[in-house]
Amino acid sequence: MENKNSYRNQLDSLPEHLTPEVVSQKLHISQATLKKWIKNGELRGVKILKIGAVTRFESSSFKEFMEKRYS
Repeated sequence: MENKNSYRNQLDSLPEHLTPEVVSQKLHISQATLKKWIKNGELRGVKILKIGAVTRFESSSFKEFMEKRYS
C-alpha cells in the first residue's frame, strides 16, 4: 500500500505540462513508442506553439492515462 501511495504522490507533484522526454522516462518507454501511443489515441499530447510541432502533455491527461493503464 505504501508503494501505491508513493506513486500517487509522485503523480500529484507533476508540473502542469510535461515534455515527451519526461513522459517517456516516467513510463520507461522509447520516444517511438510514445509517438505510436499518441497516434493511436492512447495518450493525448497537445501542441503548445502555433508554429512548429512542440508537443507537451497535460499532467491531468498523463495522470488519467497512468491510472487507467496501471491501476
